[in-house]
Parts: sequence; structure tokens; C-alpha cells
Amino acid sequence: MQSCTVGQTAEHWALGSYHKRLLKMEIAIRRYKPKDIPRILELHVLAIKSVPNLIVHDGHLIKDLHNIDTEYINNDGDFLVAENKGIIIGMGAIRRKDKNCGEIKRMRVDPKYWRNGVGQMILTRLEEIAVNTGYKRLVLDTSIYQLSAQKLYEKNEYKVIRREFIHGYECIIYEKEISQ
Repeated sequence: MQSCTVGQTAEHWALGSYHKRLLKMEIAIRRYKPKDIPRILELHVLAIKSVPNLIVHDGHLIKDLHNIDTEYINNDGDFLVAENKGIIIGMGAIRRKDKNCGEIKRMRVDPKYWRNGVGQMILTRLEEIAVNTGYKRLVLDTSIYQLSAQKLYEKNEYKVIRREFIHGYECIIYEKEISQ
């Protein structure tokens, strides 16, 4: 186990450790390809199973993952994957909610790569796409059980606008104003 050097706080050590892990990874963010769908489906299941109190549902709740071009690409959006040395370890998507609003969907990171900044990289790129598409605001939702996701969104200035039940789960709906 590593320890902090004299004069170095635990926070500095943790940050240094975090950067060392990132340096060992070779993250690339790119648009999905149809050949990625099996891994996208696998990643979805892995991420959901890793959150207490969430259940992986049957196919009717993931039909969008079988129709990515229609649901996202051709709907003024995009579907991104994050790769580490050629292996898909994360994903996220954006699509049109209305004329001025984009909706962030399917933010998932392989649990083995949690807390390495992968979700932040995907979210940042999706926000760039939103600005370039002309959206004025973004909305997204996450379950009350996905605490890490909540922290990510709140750190990125998403504001809670309401709570509602989606497919039987209590969810937090977030919104963020974005500028050109």
C-alpha cells in the first residue's frame, strides 16, 4: 500500500493515484458502430447490475439500443462509446427532446472503470455536441440509487427540476442551461 509523502495530504495522494490510473488507460471517445451493439448491450447490463436495487428488465426497455441510428443519430443526436485500448468501457447518448432541448441518455461505464473520469469524458463530449447542434438546454434522468451519477451531474451544474417514477423507479430529473 502506498502512503503519502511528508507534506502531502491524502487528497493530493488520491489525486496523484487517480492521474496515474488515467495515464495507464488509453481512452478514446468515438461514435458507435453497428458492430458495437453486442458490447453496448453487455455494458448496459453490467452497469445496471452493479447498482443496488436496480433490476435488468427484459428487452422492451432497451429497444433504443437495437435502433441507435433511428433513436439517436437521426434524431439530431449521437451515440458515443469510450474505448480503452480497443475495448468499449463506457457509453452515452444524446437526442432531441424538443427544438431547443437535448436529452442525455444511456450514460454507462463498466464498473471496473468507475471513478476514473470516463463518465466525465463522455458527458463533456455530449455537451459539446449539444452546443454544436444548437440546443439551449439539456435534460437527463437517473435513479435515486445511482449516487455516483448524481454527483457527476451536480458537479457539472445540472440542477434537479423534479422527481418522478420511470418504469417503476423513482428518478431524479436534471436540467442544465447551455450556451453557444
